[in-house]
Amino acid sequence: MLWVASLKYEQYKLVDEGYRVKVQVIDVPRQCGTGTRISKPYFRFYYRGTEHRKDFNGQHCDEIKSGKTLILLTNKEQSVFVFEDQEVGYDVAGGLGLALLFTVFAIISQRRKEE
Repeated sequence: MLWVASLKYEQYKLVDEGYRVKVQVIDVPRQCGTGTRISKPYFRFYYRGTEHRKDFNGQHCDEIKSGKTLILLTNKEQSVFVFEDQEVGYDVAGGLGLALLFTVFAIISQRRKEE
């Protein structure tokens, strides 16, 4: 749970502090509008010789085609990628809220066990 909140925070930071990079789209197995809650639209791309995967949730449908070059933002470790205009604010708040709720629940249940 904390890992999800951490990842969302990394995405949030990238919107302001990320490095612009060019990536080469290599495959788009799930197009816009064909995803479900479990299986979301995504594409695979190369950056500096390494293959990565990115969910795109209906954003930039016209731009994401096999063989095209995109501009994404990434961190120093090149482990997280976001679109330049990607909105992650509500995701961050939701992720942190869930992590906080989980922590409170864990503390309460631990105290009940000790009694």
